[in-house]
Amino acid sequence: MTRQRHPPRSPTDGFTLIEMLLIMAIMGVLAAIMIPSFLETRRRPYDTASQACHHTILVQLTEYRVGSQPVPPGPVTQFRDVARQCTTNGVQISSVAPTQPTAAGNAEVTATADGDLEFWVWHPQGRHIYYTNTQTGDQLTATPF
Repeated sequence: MTRQRHPPRSPTDGFTLIEMLLIMAIMGVLAAIMIPSFLETRRRPYDTASQACHHTILVQLTEYRVGSQPVPPGPVTQFRDVARQCTTNGVQISSVAPTQPTAAGNAEVTATADGDLEFWVWHPQGRHIYYTNTQTGDQLTATPF
């Protein structure tokens, strides 16, 4: 039995329609996997900045309570420098819940009559929002946006 040889391909021969569709399907699957991961990676630094500001406020609150009496009611002036630094980085701080991601915070941490704090921290380009209520001990990380 002799084996037949196929004639060499000419430079004008190309891919078949099936091969092209298969390649496009593979590229579509890869894109569907990569795009959400890429978008999440782009939002992560903003969430990290929000989390850092949230943590800094809590650390300063602890230091203030250890070295002094309870926090007086109303806007807390001890945290204005932290709030200013956070808002310089685009992080929003508010004593009321934001209704949308682009909502501007009032850059205040407000204390209740008992000296407890309730505040929200988020970045408009981030995905997470951080909430703390020191009276109830609630700390929440949510993804409402």
